[in-house]
Amino acid sequence: MSPQSDWLSLIDVAGLPPQVQSFLAGARPVRVVVNRRRRTVALHLASPVRLPLDDRPTLARAVAEQCLGGLAASVTVVPVRDPDPQADASERVGEAWPEVLLQLKQALPLVNGLLDRAEWRVEAATLVVELPTAAQAEVVEHRGVVPVLERLIRQETGCSLQVRVTARPVPRAERVEPPTTVPDDPFADAEEEVPLPPEPIPEEPAFADEYFEQWMQRQSAFGKKEAAAAPPPSEGVLKGRAIPADAPVRSIRTITEEENKVVIEGEVVGLDTRDLKSGRQLIAFGVCDLLRSEPGEFGDTLPVKLFRDPQKDPDYLAVLKNGTWVKVRGNVQLDKFSGELTMLADDVVVGKRPTREDTYEGPMKRVELHAHTTMSAMDALIDPAELVKTAVRWGHKAVAITDHGVVQAFPAASHVKVPDDFRVIYGCELFLVDDGTAVVQRPPKDVPLAGAEFVVLDIETTGFSPIGDDIIELGAVRCRGGEIVDSFQSFVRPTKPVPPEVQKLTNITPDMLEGAPAAAEALRAFFQFVGDAIVVAHNAQFDYSFLRYHRQKYLGEEFANPVLDTLTLARAVLPHMRSHSLAALTKELQVPLVDHHRADADAKTAAMVLMKLLERAEGVETVADLNRLTKGINVEQLRPYHTTVLVKTQAGMKNLYKLISLSHIEYFNRTPRVPRSELEKHREGLLVGSSTYGGQLFDALIRGVPDEELEQMASWYDYLEILPRDCLAFLLESGQVNSEEQLLSLNRRIYELGKKLGKPVCAVSDAHFLDPHQQVFRRILKHGIGFRDEYDRPFYLRTTQEMLDEFAYLGEQAAYEVVVENPNAIAAQIEKVKVVPDKLHPPVLEGSVEETRRLSWEKVKRVYGDPVPEKIAQRLEKELNAIIGNGFAVSYYISHLLVKKSMELGYLVGSRGSVGSSFVAWAMDITEVNALPPHYICPQCKYLEWHDDGKTGSGFDLPRKDCPRCG
Repeated sequence: MSPQSDWLSLIDVAGLPPQVQSFLAGARPVRVVVNRRRRTVALHLASPVRLPLDDRPTLARAVAEQCLGGLAASVTVVPVRDPDPQADASERVGEAWPEVLLQLKQALPLVNGLLDRAEWRVEAATLVVELPTAAQAEVVEHRGVVPVLERLIRQETGCSLQVRVTARPVPRAERVEPPTTVPDDPFADAEEEVPLPPEPIPEEPAFADEYFEQWMQRQSAFGKKEAAAAPPPSEGVLKGRAIPADAPVRSIRTITEEENKVVIEGEVVGLDTRDLKSGRQLIAFGVCDLLRSEPGEFGDTLPVKLFRDPQKDPDYLAVLKNGTWVKVRGNVQLDKFSGELTMLADDVVVGKRPTREDTYEGPMKRVELHAHTTMSAMDALIDPAELVKTAVRWGHKAVAITDHGVVQAFPAASHVKVPDDFRVIYGCELFLVDDGTAVVQRPPKDVPLAGAEFVVLDIETTGFSPIGDDIIELGAVRCRGGEIVDSFQSFVRPTKPVPPEVQKLTNITPDMLEGAPAAAEALRAFFQFVGDAIVVAHNAQFDYSFLRYHRQKYLGEEFANPVLDTLTLARAVLPHMRSHSLAALTKELQVPLVDHHRADADAKTAAMVLMKLLERAEGVETVADLNRLTKGINVEQLRPYHTTVLVKTQAGMKNLYKLISLSHIEYFNRTPRVPRSELEKHREGLLVGSSTYGGQLFDALIRGVPDEELEQMASWYDYLEILPRDCLAFLLESGQVNSEEQLLSLNRRIYELGKKLGKPVCAVSDAHFLDPHQQVFRRILKHGIGFRDEYDRPFYLRTTQEMLDEFAYLGEQAAYEVVVENPNAIAAQIEKVKVVPDKLHPPVLEGSVEETRRLSWEKVKRVYGDPVPEKIAQRLEKELNAIIGNGFAVSYYISHLLVKKSMELGYLVGSRGSVGSSFVAWAMDITEVNALPPHYICPQCKYLEWHDDGKTGSGFDLPRKDCPRCG
């Protein structure tokens, strides 16, 4: 092996796909390209074997991790196939052609679709590529495609072939001779064709539209008579003729080559106009057919051009604007200068933009109780007013606004005129934290802490879902009297392969699990070790959910031991720490952390952490006493759950505003959090819903908590919410549930809980956009802030029939109940409320009026003397009476305190607006601008000299002057 390829021997090929292993067997590095600015490394590896495109990221990761460890750069592998004179070039090209095309499209986006229908053949040392049209061949030949294609062929096949691009010959019977007149032209005569001298095509793209327009003008001039002035558009026809209603409308995505008489329909976007030297006007725009696409499918945009003669044609732009809905018919040609397929419009018909309607004909339509607007930060696309208008248009009786943690959409929604019997339901989806979480679940009675027996455990799993994932290792230690007295460890044979990321995290390989006991055998031995002891784990919710579910699944037994969570205990005992992870705690408590993410090692570490924490737990004598420590937990560090609240009465509106203020001022940590205790304190006039997959109830269902706990949790809510199945499909895709039936059973379980507890269950859209096609816009929004695929779901506002169809699996009566009856029953409880009071409603601050008057007079007397000059006293009293009489004293006093505090902290404060004309604002030190006319005032003897003749604009412009009275 040569020295330059020694580093390749560092790669462990055992876990790599067979294709990668074959490639590496004869691979050698030939070139390394490093881009320091972009922090990228490209490794060119030569091999006699071709490496498929899909396997290249796998090899790149292996090289980055095993050969370039710690290098903060993006690594890519560029395979180069060794040449072989004996190899069949046609065979090699055929093998690599699909992936060559894919790489070509990535390198040169302009060829996207151009080569899809290409045919190729190898002639000696030449690769002949035939395209359907001469125009396509011209684009490929003149846009730098050929050199890139030759390089990719050489790289992927090892064959040095020269590429020649040609157009596929068209049989004479299929050729269409160019017409001597423009089709469908009522003014065209059958006169003899007039030959025109050829003109050179301009080289600069800037002249493309003029050249094209002149060519069109010359073509139209053949045999033309003088045309009469065109009438204005009528009956929707903007240009040309009406397009028959039964004319087939093409999906723009299916238009991949030049075609004639194509009809498209969609929304006008990117409208642009240009006056040409000939006096005509070029109108260019795109037609986007996104609204015509089916849910889950997305449309495309086709450029369209049309020309207008201002002397003859109507003003198209009076009707044609961005957002106008049009149907266009014309020929699609490849624009020589843009390189894109472009339609030359013959007929343009303006139509009505299609809208979704709720056409359900039953006695009552549904009500949406969960909808987000653009005020949900980086999450939703619905304009608040448009949401209300849509619900009214659909014939719904109400609609709820439930943005994440904010209420800024309320004013816009309240300004929409609605029928008297319609309700805008004001609400919010709060980030609720359960500040009542216990350290010990089901604590034993009167068990002294010193005599308690603990089994501290940890498990390793293939994922995060107890329903869809397996336990692969069990570890536990028994603690008694502050010492470890026994231990347990066992691998567990999984039912499916261990994901690579889990292998990397835990260092547990498939070989280690091959001879391990099955789940039932391992769990039986484990629970025999545990016995009746108090179970302890760090973040016990995770371990407990797995053990409870798997014990029931494999052993048919309940798991009812008391459970102590060292994470909750640490938050209570060490509130000063920002992180309470096991690694952070070992550092704080000086406990060694060895072999992290292995069950037995983590169990021993957690046991030592437990003993250290118990030493710091003050005033605790029994195990049950540990739950008294949770009062000291910092709620900002607790996990937030989504919880929906709806305003029922005016008192509820005030309480919601209080909760929003508290969440942003007192409990904000990444998100505005609301402690459960605060919600309970301010619950009057509010209806509390369980929310959807981000809620605590749904999380408990996924974790498989016991029925008793589920019922206790669900009983706290006023109503329960369920989502359409396609909004929850990510649970199936991520393995958190194993089947479609398990997915549907989650909603069935919530419905059963509601029936048992007498709680209404309501089906909600959890709407984040109005129409299905807008999903792609939200996808872009969420991708920009790094969210995962589970947020890319069809969260559009659904009609009554759509929701009835979604929940048909519950049964016809149950579906109608959750979709129509229950949401309407909730809406019927909502009273009419005011978002803001009709009259001025300033805040109340005790003593603000007296303080405003005192502070103002004190400064004026200090500066101008006592008694205050009559002119100044009159001005001050006039302003004070107006400010106090109109209820603004509190605003002035708050501004005074704000500026004072800011200046004390060293922050300069600038003010603008009406304070510049307020003498009281100066007197209260809110501003340095004195609103009185320019004047001198002596700080010693209080001599006052006015300069109010209009010659001086501001007192700051007056020159410095000695006092004429005291010098």
